[in-house]
Amino acid sequence: MDSMDFNELFNLLQNCDETDRIEAKAALYGLGRSFLETVCALSNEPDLGGGYILLGIIKNEEPSEFKYKIIGIAEPDKLQNEIASQCRQCFNIPIRPTLKVISHSQGNILLAYIQEANAHEKPVYIKSKGMDEGAYRRIGSTDQICTRED
Repeated sequence: MDSMDFNELFNLLQNCDETDRIEAKAALYGLGRSFLETVCALSNEPDLGGGYILLGIIKNEEPSEFKYKIIGIAEPDKLQNEIASQCRQCFNIPIRPTLKVISHSQGNILLAYIQEANAHEKPVYIKSKGMDEGAYRRIGSTDQICTRED
């Protein structure tokens, strides 16, 4: 895993919101389509160096000093297996995330570090969508579908 730990990442999330390198996802009912898009975008973005997905954290919709709150994940082992399997099977190249379960008083969080793909492996894309519809880039805090120029 790259040099940032959970506390640094969570503080950045609270102070700066989601960024080009940090994404928060609830993962209450599994990973969902947007997880794969974020993995793809973090893998593809040139010179980003990859990024982090924090699962078990949601944007706080209630008035509070905190932008995000920890809701935790119910089955960390099952979620890790799902992530590892999808990252291996759903892309044109296998993605090997670094996964770490963080025990917190408000629930377990799963921290996934997605490394940037090597230049010769890009573009990374979701196989079921094909290259034209399944390749994403990380632009700010968003996952954007690649254009032909990308």
